[in-house]
Amino acid sequence: MKTLKTALKGIATAAAISLSAASANAAVIELALVIDSSGSIGSTNYNAQLDAYKNIFQDDFFTNVVTSNDELYVSAWRFSSGVTEAISWTHLTNDTEAAAFGGLFDGGVTTGLSYTSGTTNTAQAITDAANSITSNSIDGDSLIIDISTDGFPNVCGNACGGESAYDAAISAATTANSNGITVNAIGVGDALTNASGQNFLTSLTTAGGGFFVTANNFSTDFEAALRTKLFREINDVEVSEPGTLALFAIGLAGLAATRRKKA
Repeated sequence: MKTLKTALKGIATAAAISLSAASANAAVIELALVIDSSGSIGSTNYNAQLDAYKNIFQDDFFTNVVTSNDELYVSAWRFSSGVTEAISWTHLTNDTEAAAFGGLFDGGVTTGLSYTSGTTNTAQAITDAANSITSNSIDGDSLIIDISTDGFPNVCGNACGGESAYDAAISAATTANSNGITVNAIGVGDALTNASGQNFLTSLTTAGGGFFVTANNFSTDFEAALRTKLFREINDVEVSEPGTLALFAIGLAGLAATRRKKA
């Protein structure tokens, strides 16, 4: 029993060392917020959507959401029939910077976020955000596209490739994921909280290697669901495999030393 306790103590010590090293190494996170501005949302719900982003980023966002030492770069995209990069990549390092970023989520402040109406070009939105991630100079460890939408894709323009708008969105998520980008989504309203909507969100985020959440509406449910989702995706950075292997190697070395001492 004493030998077992000694061995376990060695492994626990190794684990503590490994976790301390992991926490000391900041992850660089790139997060593209892709926001639906199509006609089905309407201006009132669209503005409620923007208010939710604003409120979250202005509520001690960096302290409450971003893991200590991690670096966060965020951009915002508006999509309907077309796609606009409304807020370019912004490096957030503290609550003050996050609050200033949140203040940009206002169509009167940021013209690229004014309501447009139109159709739902999800495929092009994913493609444009993914291209921006892969072409910028940030070199992040965790690359994320976060889509907020209330309905199914119904156009795809240059992103179609002979497919339906629905299939083109899935293909765009697949391509993004093949480039190391995770595609997550938040589906809002009746169209995406029923069975067919859940099937679409499942297909989209499975192709994108991510997850989805839903909210019943923009007025009362969206902000809480978005807050939970942002926390999960920003902090869901896996420990690298070499670090995990090193932990096991150190633990096994401790076991071997214990056995030699016993012999």
